[in-house]
Amino acid sequence: MSGPQIRARTRRDIARQRRARGHPCWDHIIAAPLWPLHGANLGTLLRTCDAVGACLAVPRLPWVPEALARGNTLRRPACVHWAGRDARRWLAQQRSAGSRIVGIELADEAIRLADLPPAEEIAFLDSSVDDAAKGTSEIDALVAAWQVGDTGKIAELMNADMKAKYPDLYRRLLVERNQRFAKQVADLANGTGVYFVAVGAGHLAGSDSVQSMLAPYHFTAERQ
Repeated sequence: MSGPQIRARTRRDIARQRRARGHPCWDHIIAAPLWPLHGANLGTLLRTCDAVGACLAVPRLPWVPEALARGNTLRRPACVHWAGRDARRWLAQQRSAGSRIVGIELADEAIRLADLPPAEEIAFLDSSVDDAAKGTSEIDALVAAWQVGDTGKIAELMNADMKAKYPDLYRRLLVERNQRFAKQVADLANGTGVYFVAVGAGHLAGSDSVQSMLAPYHFTAERQ
């Protein structure tokens, strides 16, 4: 396939290029996971931001400090902006200050549980209960698969069960969102500048992944 290529750097690449000391706040790239779930792993994202000279903006919620510590192996402080409890207000302030807000899925585009039809809402809750019942062993397996770039295993662990049991929910949560993500990524890549894009692991695995959705836009993605 011809056209530009999107290169995903390996953990070794990132570690080799990481600075020996922390950077000051350059205030030019800020990754902002403003609605993190309980138990989220924000530490890995913080490490990645630090590696590329970006900062992280997070809401001041009780569980966020623990989420920042999970997966964070940095031996120095990283650049963290505390956005307060009202994430929408923080975004409005950033816009007013002249910042360009770029996101492949902003808050008003995300799928809320209350917006789902009743049948899909029940399926979503059932799926969440299924995931909780699997315990930490599956999380460990998922992390191991991510570390070696085994997208087939990630798809098996994260997507296969939902696709088989809850196909309508799978279509809404994975397929349709990945189609929107891919268009956003293609639009960014066809513009100017260099962009750092972060999505959940489940969106990067399987036949309906963001990478596969990029094919109609004449992009290829490869892990090196």
